[in-house]
Amino acid sequence: MAIGLLTAVGRCSSDGDNISDNSASIQQPAVKSQTVELADTSKTSSVSSWQYSEEDDAMSSKKILMALIESRNVVTFDFPYTGEQRATLQLRKHPRFGNDVILYVQRGQFNMNYDGMTLLVRFDDGDAMRFNALEPEDHDRTAVFIKGYDRFVERMKKSSLVRIEATFYNEGNRVFEFDVSGFNNARL
Repeated sequence: MAIGLLTAVGRCSSDGDNISDNSASIQQPAVKSQTVELADTSKTSSVSSWQYSEEDDAMSSKKILMALIESRNVVTFDFPYTGEQRATLQLRKHPRFGNDVILYVQRGQFNMNYDGMTLLVRFDDGDAMRFNALEPEDHDRTAVFIKGYDRFVERMKKSSLVRIEATFYNEGNRVFEFDVSGFNNARL
């Protein structure tokens, strides 16, 4: 049985929208969250349970709250990212940096431009919607911060399935499906 581990690293904004990098703004440091054990990642398992965690923010003495779920489908990339993998969708509430929607892959590279990338997101059987995404401050290409936290979460709470399509370096577009039923907003 394979157990996946995840460590969140990245940049956040209070509203999940535009992040300015001009010289008058204060750059936010990369923030590491705790390592969280994820559910069984075997190919035949349908992963549909949310994992909730919290940790103390040392600089504010307040709690960082996180909810995450693995994709129910797997994708396979070619060398050097060979093998089946799932994506992880994380919602994070940070006392200093605000709320974030973060998408991770175990291996591979999101194909981003200097100003990020556009993802297509589909809630249940609704029309696909465009969401902009940015890379973390540490430039880790296995994670993206999806802008528009409130817009994303409000639609997700009314849905049982979320599909996210992203473009990957040398792999093209891939779709990850998340069974978001059972999300408990009160725990976040």
